[in-house]
Parts: sequence; structure tokens; C-alpha cells
Amino acid sequence: MGYSIDLFSNKGAAESFICTLCLDVASNPMFVGDCEHFMCNDCVKGIDQCPFNCNTPFHPRNPNPGFLRPYNALKLSCNLCGLWEGSLGDLSTHHNKECLLFTISCPHRHRGCQIKQPRNNMNEIHSQICSQRVLPCPHCESQFTHNNLKNDHLKSCEMYPVKCRNHGDHQQSKECCSCVVMKRFRCLLFVRYLTNLF
Repeated sequence: MGYSIDLFSNKGAAESFICTLCLDVASNPMFVGDCEHFMCNDCVKGIDQCPFNCNTPFHPRNPNPGFLRPYNALKLSCNLCGLWEGSLGDLSTHHNKECLLFTISCPHRHRGCQIKQPRNNMNEIHSQICSQRVLPCPHCESQFTHNNLKNDHLKSCEMYPVKCRNHGDHQQSKECCSCVVMKRFRCLLFVRYLTNLF
């Protein structure tokens, strides 16, 4: 599918680039053969001959620079957010870098997240709840993905608070419990006391 002609400030110039199949301004135009009829790249994928039944071989190819210069210079509004205005040649850059309604992949996709959402949802919602986001352990401050932190690390973290058997609800980390140290100290004192008695 192409771009609605209503997006373009100069509709007369835009009409020169109408896709012969969808009848919108062509998106990523391709010539369909030596006849030089053109259409959207996506539209070309669905056919095997020129819609005008030209007697020329069907072999889709990229347009020449003379075609692309005036095409890329067409002025339009963003077809997604409607807020940006610029040249058609810069539209993909706007989409990829800043358009809030352009669908993007999760920034944690390299860790396995397959979610794709509009940029505004990704920035404001999904990035805060993604199971593959990186978080610090609240006890040892090491970095883990949310899934690993929740399902694995907290079960083995040496700094995770545990109930002390000697002090009831007194919370100590697995790594060091002061009451255990004191218990050992008292045992040593008791041994010395018994030694002095005998």
C-alpha cells in the first residue's frame, strides 16, 4: 500500500507518482519492466505481469536516479502521527528515530523478547514491564534480567535476608549472621572457662 495523496502539500506533483495497482502515491516504488510502469514494492510482490498487459518482460527493478530525485523531494505529513512534515526521502528516518506511532521491536530483543509495539507504548509501558529488562538485585546489587532475578537469583543470593534461628524475626543475610559469630564467641569463652576449672 502507498501513501494517501491527501498527505502531500503539492498534490499535483504527487499525482505523477501514483501506483498503478493501489492508486496511492507509491511506497518504495519499483519499475515492473522495460515499460517503466511502476508501483509500490509491496504491490509488485503480488503480481506476475504489468497491470497494463504490456508486451514487455516482467522484471521488477529499482527506479533510476532521475525518477527518485523528484519523488524523494515530495513534501508530506507523516502517514502515522500526522505531526511531522518533511520530504518523502526523509520519512523513513523520521519513522525509525522519532515517530511515536511507528512500530518498533523491544530494546531487549537480543535477550529474547519478541514484542513489537508503537514507540509510545514501548517507551511508556512495555519497557517498564518487559520480562527481559535488566534490574539490580535489591540485596547484592548485581544485575539480572527480571526473569532470572525473580525465578533463580533470589533463591541463591548470598545477601538475601533470612530469619535468624537465634533471634526469631531478626533478619540477617545468608552471607553473615552476627548472632552466629556471637554464638561461636560464647562457645570459646565457655571452653576457656571449663579449662580454667580443671
